[in-house]
Amino acid sequence: MHVDTTWKFKEMIAFRDQQVEKLGLDIIVHTNLEGVDAGIGPFTHGSDSKFDATIVWMAETPLLPGNAFDFKLGSKTVSGRLSTMRNRIDVNTLEKVPASGLELNEIGLAEINLDETVCFDSYKDNRATGSFIIIDRLSNVTVGPGMIDCERSESTNIIVTKGERAARYGQKPATIMFVGVSGSGKSKLAHGLERKLFDRGRVSTMLDGKTIRLGISKDLPHDAEGRAENLRPSAHIARFLNDSGVICCASFVAPNADSGEQAISVIGKDNCYII
Repeated sequence: MHVDTTWKFKEMIAFRDQQVEKLGLDIIVHTNLEGVDAGIGPFTHGSDSKFDATIVWMAETPLLPGNAFDFKLGSKTVSGRLSTMRNRIDVNTLEKVPASGLELNEIGLAEINLDETVCFDSYKDNRATGSFIIIDRLSNVTVGPGMIDCERSESTNIIVTKGERAARYGQKPATIMFVGVSGSGKSKLAHGLERKLFDRGRVSTMLDGKTIRLGISKDLPHDAEGRAENLRPSAHIARFLNDSGVICCASFVAPNADSGEQAISVIGKDNCYII
């Protein structure tokens, strides 16, 4: 049962008190302080610190996973963050499309993770307890409203997808592989690219053929065959990093064109760039 209005709830209490007085009974009333603090009645969907919600973004600065805000649900304000951007809704076709974040006036479905447990309903069941506003923590300006989707929150698959990992970091995972002969400066270029990406807030890492030779490829010879074999498992490592949402900056000696093509086939032609 959902209580939508204050007057209806007051009527219920008044009726209860009338019956108690009429029958000459004594009652013990328990007050749900958590519900009172949240500004809602005792008849709610439940409580949690995480839920899915449709957000209408109203700020010039893009909404990206990891951004921290204050969330006001009823009279209760708690801090939290956007943990995952699930999709964006095309306002013209209503089609749900993949998205890493939301721009001004865009609408999308996202997972919200709060720093404490709150009580809430699904917006379609109770607009009062199923909605919230997002507040910028620095300017105290409202940057968007949200509508909670309890059904979507409960049915979420426990398996984290590649798309969700990429959306969490707000980037397209890829492998940028610098190839060349020994001493050509490929490692320096790869490290320099990683530094640029890191300084811009991207999640990236360095994969160097020399480092691989210190571990899983330490027994390989330093000839064309050994270099080709060193690149083979490294390509699988690069793909694993990309599947984890990470940008991989790689540096290897590719003995021939076939080795490079093999790396592209493993990593994926849309995610592998050989320089």
